[in-house]
Amino acid sequence: MRVIFIFVFLIIISTSAFPFSDQTTTERILGENREFIEFMNICTTNFGKGRIENINEKFKTIYQYHFNGQVGYLQSDYKNAFYHVRESQRNHVNLCAEVIEKIYLEDSKSILDKIAPEIIKSKNARARLYLTLGYRDRAVGRNFQTIADASNPKLYSYKIFRYIEGIKMARRAKRYGFLALYESRDNKTKRDIFYNLLEEENKRGNKFYTRFAKKGDKEIIDEMKKDHEQIEQWEKNNLSAQTAQNTSKEESVESNVDRRVRHRKENIVAKHLLYSEFERAEEVIREYVKDFNFKLILSTLKVMSKQSGEIDYNSYFVHHFDNYARVFDIQKSLTEGEEGNRTLLDELIPHIRVVGDLKREMIEEDVKKIKSGTQNEKKEESTAK
Repeated sequence: MRVIFIFVFLIIISTSAFPFSDQTTTERILGENREFIEFMNICTTNFGKGRIENINEKFKTIYQYHFNGQVGYLQSDYKNAFYHVRESQRNHVNLCAEVIEKIYLEDSKSILDKIAPEIIKSKNARARLYLTLGYRDRAVGRNFQTIADASNPKLYSYKIFRYIEGIKMARRAKRYGFLALYESRDNKTKRDIFYNLLEEENKRGNKFYTRFAKKGDKEIIDEMKKDHEQIEQWEKNNLSAQTAQNTSKEESVESNVDRRVRHRKENIVAKHLLYSEFERAEEVIREYVKDFNFKLILSTLKVMSKQSGEIDYNSYFVHHFDNYARVFDIQKSLTEGEEGNRTLLDELIPHIRVVGDLKREMIEEDVKKIKSGTQNEKKEESTAK
């Protein structure tokens, strides 16, 4: 009797637990798959068109299955939702394999190989180190691709995860390459890069170093001799309304002590840049410039693109934005340094429908295609016999 009671009790627990486990499992894989799609959305937006055949149809299929999985989850049809997510991932695996092979591993090697001669010629130890790290990370990305290719074909989620890790390593390889490019420049070019970075910051409303912008060495030295009251009067008279408007609320609330500290650190940066002490200047600038590494590389590419040479640095801007998982917009990104808003997924979403939401004419067309296909197969079989 006791054994029967325990058996019945276990059945009751299992029947109440299974729906809960189905729901939580489906919810988890939906969230995981959404992250995969969002990651690949940036990749395909920046590089997909022209590099991957039928990229719109492939990515639409991936998101269509994911979308119907979400609908199934909302309808508490967890089995159907799970099926659609699995189909989404099955298609996603093939796209990931194409993207990492045809775009990221190929481009990272191409970029590193092109900039390597200048970096080696510069004999800059830090630049060579960054170049070495770039090649190392690309090799690690290739290893992740090999692991994904060799893993069980039915482990879709695991394969996608490994492909994405490989893409991240290829991105980091290119970032190291761009940092190596900056480090290999001469003092004059580095100074131009910092001046460009600070001028772009001033356009965005950052007050730091505004009074030194677009001034020669002698004018900078004269500006450094001014006291706090003179600097405040200059800022009051010369800071444009646009600069004040672009300044964030946190920056606008600046106490007298904060202004004094900023004025003193501006002098320190000006002195370091004049004497080509860029590392020391960088330590101070980082306090006032957010996302410093991204903006330093962006300024490097802008300065280098103005110089004549064999390398087309303008083609590297899209890689730079993609390295930081940002959408590249040819107008907004180059002029304002900001990422674009519209992605490939935004273009495809209006064409996504719930399964079953099909017009009668479309269903009849599909039936005709299927019938014609079966008839052709029968003809081929008969001719073969």
